[in-house]
Amino acid sequence: MNVSVTPEDINKRNSEYWLAQNRLRDRLIRDPGLAAAATYIVCSQTGKNVPLRQHRSFEEVLPEVAKTQEILFRELARKAGRARQADALQQRIRELVKENPKVSLPLLIHLLAGERGAGVVISIDGQKECLAGARQIHWVDDTERQRATPVSCLKDRLYRAKKSALTS
Repeated sequence: MNVSVTPEDINKRNSEYWLAQNRLRDRLIRDPGLAAAATYIVCSQTGKNVPLRQHRSFEEVLPEVAKTQEILFRELARKAGRARQADALQQRIRELVKENPKVSLPLLIHLLAGERGAGVVISIDGQKECLAGARQIHWVDDTERQRATPVSCLKDRLYRAKKSALTS
């Protein structure tokens, strides 16, 4: 099978290729972020002492930057779908804050201790029980696993609950 390629065929393919490349470049360069990133990469070659004949052109770098942006956005979108949700203890604290927005930390500990055995909180260490370390609040999460959180962390949880109550 003898396939002959004429110079006219080569010229036609070449012009079609460059026409498509120019359209791609023009479309990508409209995004200022892509243009800035591509410019940075092209200019950084000089600072890295890359020989001139090995420098990559702006048109060569631009599609790679666009593909990198696409990958980064896809990963960010994937991670956004897995945003951390409030655990059972935080949800209970939010409920208590909705009932009484001016609840203080000592009152919160008292309210949570009053619920022992019923609901989320299992127990709260007393002053004498925690001589070796910090007092802990023992509670059950949504998957029925027992958890322990230092009582000193309740002030942060209370702050977040009050903050979310104000914004919602």
